[in-house]
Amino acid sequence: MKRSITIQFSLIFISILAGTIFMCLFANVFFLKDFYVASLKKQFLEAYEMIDVKDIHIGAYNRNEYLYVNDIVKNNNLSVMIFDTHHWNIYRCGFENSAMLSHYSLILPNEMKKFMELNSESPYYFIQSSDYDAFNSYLLLFGYLKNGNYICLMAPLEDIENNVAIANRFLVQVSVIAIVIGVILIVFMTRRVTTPIKQLANISNRMAHLDFTAHFQPRGSNEVDMLGKHINLMSDKLESTISELKTANNELRSD
Repeated sequence: MKRSITIQFSLIFISILAGTIFMCLFANVFFLKDFYVASLKKQFLEAYEMIDVKDIHIGAYNRNEYLYVNDIVKNNNLSVMIFDTHHWNIYRCGFENSAMLSHYSLILPNEMKKFMELNSESPYYFIQSSDYDAFNSYLLLFGYLKNGNYICLMAPLEDIENNVAIANRFLVQVSVIAIVIGVILIVFMTRRVTTPIKQLANISNRMAHLDFTAHFQPRGSNEVDMLGKHINLMSDKLESTISELKTANNELRSD
C-alpha cells in the first residue's frame, strides 16, 4: 500500500515529540519528589553547617547567637530544636503547634539516645516521621554540634507532596498543549519539506512517459533544489536527444 512521505515524516516526528513528553511526565511523576527531598536534605545540611561552624552556645545572655540561629532557620523555612548534653531543650523555633511540640519533645530525646548508641562516623542522620495524629509527615535531621549539644532540624513533607501534585497537573496540561501545537507545526513543516520531493517524483514519472514539459521550480539552494535543477537539465537533454533521434529516423525513412 502506497503511503505518503508526508505522513511518514509526520508520524516519525510526532512519535519523537510524544515520546519525549511522556518520558518527561514519567520522570516528573516518579522522581520529582525524590529530587525535592534531596534538595531539602541539602538545605538541611547547609543550615546545620552554618549553625555548627559558629560553635554557638545559646543561653539567656546570648541574644546575638539566638538571633543568628533564628535567621538561619526562618530563611530556610525550617523548624529547629537544640538540646544540651542532658537532653534539655535549650532552643526551639518553628514548633508553634503545642500538640506537635509535645509530641516531638517526647520522641526527640529518644532519637538522640539512639543516635549516640549508633556510634556513627557521620555527625548527623535523616529520618522521616509522622506527627501525633499521623496526618502529616516530616523530614528530620538529627546531629550533634561540636560544642556538645544536639540539634534537630525539621520540615514538612506535605509541602513537597503538594508541590509535586501541582507540578504534575501543570506538566500534563502543558504537555497536551505542546502536543497539539507540535502536531500542527510538524505537519506544516513536513509538508514544506516534502512538497518539493513530491514534485520531483511527479516530474520523473512524467519523464518516464516521455513528457518533458514539466519543470521543477527551485526555491533555494539546498540539496533538493540542486536535484531539481539537475532533473530539469536531464529532462531538457533527453527531450533534445529524443528529438534529434526522431529527426534522424525520419531522414533515414525518407531516403
